[in-house]
Amino acid sequence: MNTFKALNTKTLDNCGLPQPTEQAVLTLSDPVKTIVTDFASYNPLRLLGTTSIDEALAALRDAATSFILVLDEHGHFTGVITAADLQSAKVLSLATQLGLTRKDLTIEDMMTPIKKAQGVSLRYLETATIGDTLHTMQKQGVMFLMVLSSDNQVCGLISAREISRRLNIPLHITPIANGFHEVMLSVDHPH
Repeated sequence: MNTFKALNTKTLDNCGLPQPTEQAVLTLSDPVKTIVTDFASYNPLRLLGTTSIDEALAALRDAATSFILVLDEHGHFTGVITAADLQSAKVLSLATQLGLTRKDLTIEDMMTPIKKAQGVSLRYLETATIGDTLHTMQKQGVMFLMVLSSDNQVCGLISAREISRRLNIPLHITPIANGFHEVMLSVDHPH
């Protein structure tokens, strides 16, 4: 460590703490860029699709995040899963349907595959509002939108739950089933 210099330090007598600044109140008319999770400045949690539901929930808690980017064994991006997905009734419904126990399910079983996820170009977000984005999510029946760069790379994510939390408004998004299998997953089955 001889190549580094020592910093000048001082004692901490008579020091205080600054008051935390209040987060600005957002409205539906504000630019959507204010609530985009930008992967250039935030490294999202990434897990292999073979990760169990319980391991994924623990990783979400440890990382203090609400979503996971799912990777295959080669490190390729294959899907997205949210904390809400992992804690929903869909978990037990899918386990029953597949003849598995809850602990046998992986995040790959529960994720939204990237080919079924919805995305929006970063350039459209330059003029879009939070309201425009939430309206789009409601029409598409999706809880998140992937943000795509000009070269078609996923560079961020917009979460309906984050919009709801930050604006303190209720969520009214009904997922749109894309086939009988998804309809069956959304129906509670009496046993």
